[in-house]
Amino acid sequence: MIPSCPANDKETYADDDGSQFMIVCSQDYADNNIVGINTVKAASFSACIDLCMYQGTACVGISWFQEATNCFLKNKMVPSPNLGSVVYSAVRVTGPASGLASTPLIANGDCADGLSQWKTSHKTQYGDNEFIVKDGKA
Repeated sequence: MIPSCPANDKETYADDDGSQFMIVCSQDYADNNIVGINTVKAASFSACIDLCMYQGTACVGISWFQEATNCFLKNKMVPSPNLGSVVYSAVRVTGPASGLASTPLIANGDCADGLSQWKTSHKTQYGDNEFIVKDGKA
């Protein structure tokens, strides 16, 4: 199944690493982004969930804004209202399966002088994602 909203609202989706995510349509989870990863572009809701999966247990869920294709990877899920925006979320409920390693999204960069420019990319089954993180913002 490729998760979508509203068709899969409140259903569980299993990702490639064995992680289980509960799909939550029309609910934002503001703040609590993974440190160093503010906003990333993801072509689809599924691609955003994949990006979370690649972070292993550091990512507990996502919020994906359809209009801007912005994906927010979360280290804590606290529901919040976001009126006027189409937002889809997914909350990790289990996983990853034991023995599977995460592949961090940020692969280079240096914090010695603050957050220097980091170029990141990641292939998912739903397409490539590439973005620049500079000064803590993508």
